Amino acid sequence: MEILIAALASWPAMMAMTIVVLVVVVLVMFHGQLAQKLSRMTRAGRDGFQFEQHQQLPDVKPEALPAALGGEAAPDSAASGSVPTAALSGATPEVAGGMYQQLMQLPITASVLEREKVIHGRVAGFDLNNEQLKEVLIRGLASANVDLEFMRTALLIYGSQLNLLVALSGRVGGMPRGEAEALFNSVKESWPMLKRTFEEWLGFLVRAQFIVEANGHVGHVDITQVGTDFLKFLLDQRLAHERAG
Repeated sequence: MEILIAALASWPAMMAMTIVVLVVVVLVMFHGQLAQKLSRMTRAGRDGFQFEQHQQLPDVKPEALPAALGGEAAPDSAASGSVPTAALSGATPEVAGGMYQQLMQLPITASVLEREKVIHGRVAGFDLNNEQLKEVLIRGLASANVDLEFMRTALLIYGSQLNLLVALSGRVGGMPRGEAEALFNSVKESWPMLKRTFEEWLGFLVRAQFIVEANGHVGHVDITQVGTDFLKFLLDQRLAHERAG
């Protein structure tokens, strides 16, 4: 009985020691990830923590695409029996059939299959020939892709970057890089959590194809048609609200 009482009495100390050991193990194992996460913390309070998002836009490389969609075929594609890259319009019926099978075997989900049924039902009522239907579907796919890219960018873009796009949309001939950098510096002074250099801040808009160097104006940046369309997208989707940074 005395041994049991002694064990119970030491239980809180044992639990505390176990927790300390676990915390140390976690810190050692995930030191790099924790340091990276803490470096992006922007606010801590009763409601929890807020972290700065990475402004990394994915680069779609041709070799990342299936061969039938224009990607590079694997070096051993002939030996493995996979279909080489070719345009569907110029392929023989046998090759085109192989491409079709390859495309239809790409990973999908049950949600995609259900959406296919909806689209099949809609296009069944279209009075279009095959070529017209193909053009309509390509137009719809392109539109959906642009909306998806714009939506993702809307979640990542800083308020100051959006303000730069708005300012450029009202300029003829663009804006000097020095003026854009002054805007960046003023925001960084008022919001120290903006852990970006000017080149990184501006580079995000360049990679998104929202701005380019102004034609005929060295050292100037100007908004592109894609950037203008992005601003219109924000207005249409009621996403033109104030953003941090």
